[in-house]
Amino acid sequence: MRVLGLRAFYFCIAVAACYAVWAPFHSGHAWQVFVQDDCFYYLKVAQNLATGHGSTFNGLVATNGYHPLWLLLLAGVCALFGPTAFFPLIAFMVLAAIVGTYFAARIILLRTGISPLVANTLAALVAGFSMPMFFTGMEVILTIPIGLFFLAFCISADPDRHGFYHALGLGCVLSFLVLSRLDTVLLGVLLLAALLLQPHLRSRIRRPHIAGVLLGLIPLGLYFVSNQVFFHTWMPVSGMAKQMRWHHFPSRQVWHSFFIGPVRHYGSFLPIVLAFPLLFKCFRKLSDTEKVVYSAVLVWPFAYILVLSCLSDWMLWMWYFYPFRLAFCVALALIFSWEPVVRLTRRPAIIVLLAMISVAKLFTARWTPGDVPEMVEVGQRVAAFSQTHHGTYAMGDRAGSVGFLMHDPLVQTEGLVMDRSYLESIRRQGSLRKALRVRGVRYYIATAPAPLQECLQVSEPLQAGPDSPHLQDLFCDTPVARFEEGDRTTAIFDLQAGEDRNAGQTSNSGKGGED
Repeated sequence: MRVLGLRAFYFCIAVAACYAVWAPFHSGHAWQVFVQDDCFYYLKVAQNLATGHGSTFNGLVATNGYHPLWLLLLAGVCALFGPTAFFPLIAFMVLAAIVGTYFAARIILLRTGISPLVANTLAALVAGFSMPMFFTGMEVILTIPIGLFFLAFCISADPDRHGFYHALGLGCVLSFLVLSRLDTVLLGVLLLAALLLQPHLRSRIRRPHIAGVLLGLIPLGLYFVSNQVFFHTWMPVSGMAKQMRWHHFPSRQVWHSFFIGPVRHYGSFLPIVLAFPLLFKCFRKLSDTEKVVYSAVLVWPFAYILVLSCLSDWMLWMWYFYPFRLAFCVALALIFSWEPVVRLTRRPAIIVLLAMISVAKLFTARWTPGDVPEMVEVGQRVAAFSQTHHGTYAMGDRAGSVGFLMHDPLVQTEGLVMDRSYLESIRRQGSLRKALRVRGVRYYIATAPAPLQECLQVSEPLQAGPDSPHLQDLFCDTPVARFEEGDRTTAIFDLQAGEDRNAGQTSNSGKGGED
């Protein structure tokens, strides 16, 4: 009966994963709507890198505004199979991420002594709650499964039984994790702090363990060195663009994102909260490595939000809450290894209920288009416009699909895929027109609520909060093109025509004075 239940669960996982990837094909949309707008920054840079144009979004400036592992994977596929292979790759990676998350979570859950059938149901639940993040096409496709495998690796580590090679593997997996998303370095810091606070485990660490981990971290060190050599900065410019605040008090915008984001997913958030008292209650029963890993991972999401709120005042999108998915798995491991819950899960009715919830979550966590089709439609219209109006363009929010679909260069006015010199121009604030003129921009693309006002006040970066610097200007020119999609208007302003008009008005007013 147990073997039959496990096979049934494997079948459900396979069907749900294949359905999640196949379902978008029936939507009738172009493939570009199956990923979030931010994913197109990766796709465009990967395309340029694979075709020999370097690490650039617009062909004008070299940029490192991305997490490297996902970018390198996309660039490799583009180089081997061409840019049309992007969507098959992302579809395959979503499928692999669902399956990888499931099996990594299952390893963690089985180590607690949970029965295999319960471990399967809970692992499926972790995969189900992670699936919406995979559908964004962002780097968390790699981060969540790699992160779970890293935690399983950590929990299984025993200094008395494992030596240099196990430590080397641990360091390599940690390198891949951080390269998949650089802010996971905070998890590494928390694990190190928890390790140093665990005297019994700390005393068993030997030089071969330290040497193995450090050797495994060499790829990570090479990444930071290459940043300095090629881009003259240690960190990616995308992170720097979001961390230009005038002060570092906790930001209201970030906490607002937090409360409207993960808290609405009560199924994954509440177990993390419930796990904290259980951690203290069951602390003595845990192994030394479990004490270190469970403590660090449960604290990590909240420490992460706090650090972000101090560094940035940008709003957070769905994929920023990936730490809650890893903490969710650890929370389930704690809750379902607690003896009263263990006794409860021995009842067949409870197992059936858990299985039904897990399978239902897998089949309902499907891809949804949101407002991406509108963005792609705008990108297609702007690309068509640019075929008869060549020049350098500029756009901030929603520039990913536009920059990907058009052939003319596009300056990303938020600075996410620009360079350090552009960030300095934002920090100095002042006129947006002047900053764009220095970079030879002819057309500025603005997005505003419909209907478009006669004079449009523009502030870049739009998503940055009031504590960050902005480039601002007032656009009272008549746009040379205007597209309305949903409740938003996209307007294209010819900056050169505006300057010529202003120069003519100044000249006429001067002649009037002479008369």
